[in-house]
Amino acid sequence: MKYRKVYFFLVFIVIPFITKCHNEHILASSIPKCGSHLLYKCLYLITGRLNSACIPEDMYKLNREKTFAAFHGLPNKRAIEVLKSFNAKVILIIRDPRDQIVSGANYFSKYFNEFKKMTVDQKIRELTHNSCFWTGRFMRDMPHNGSINVLYRKMLEWREYPFVYIVKFEDLVGEKGGGSRVASVTEVINIANHINCTITVSRAEVIADMIFGTIAEPAKPESLILNYSFKAGKIGQWQNVFSDQQKKLFKTVVGQLLVDLHYEQDFDW
Repeated sequence: MKYRKVYFFLVFIVIPFITKCHNEHILASSIPKCGSHLLYKCLYLITGRLNSACIPEDMYKLNREKTFAAFHGLPNKRAIEVLKSFNAKVILIIRDPRDQIVSGANYFSKYFNEFKKMTVDQKIRELTHNSCFWTGRFMRDMPHNGSINVLYRKMLEWREYPFVYIVKFEDLVGEKGGGSRVASVTEVINIANHINCTITVSRAEVIADMIFGTIAEPAKPESLILNYSFKAGKIGQWQNVFSDQQKKLFKTVVGQLLVDLHYEQDFDW
């Protein structure tokens, strides 16, 4: 019990306030099930700010000393104009589309009746081919048709803008999620630098060691740092789920995207 009290004191009181941050507007963006809450937790531990669901046009309503915007959406013209006018910093987190699909199948099965009735194969096929399952529930400005490949490539249009930093889930998640501690610490520092926060390597190491998993007793109940949709959060879960037929399907739809994002070197996986 004593250890838990010390842990929560460090997580919620000490760690977020030992970095020096400029008062930047911050927007955290992602495709759903790509590690949004991992990023939110990282940003909280760096800045002490909570995430608040908000479209870019409404960011002026946020108290930027206490919150940052969380947004699933494309970089449309109006959003870019607003973000530029605020001199905002955007962080986009992406993930191996295969793991994103598996995470999505688990999530939809838990919350949506039509998915509870589907087989695993049906779930993977639907989420791979039909972006409407994502856009209708989570995302704005995305055409309600097309595959997961279309969704990813539309979302990756964010990288055209210099105020956007892209981090991979696999690099941020750390050892507990099947990644590397060195990579996680590096990305914590990169994110802090992008939002103009001064952070030491030792502080980044502490944060990197804390960002994986859920927190059961947050100091502020309204916080979404609980990672309420967190299930496994590990790299390569698709390997335990995909059949040979599903691999073939995914290579057809997303094979080149996996190469372009450096998740694979070729189609031989």
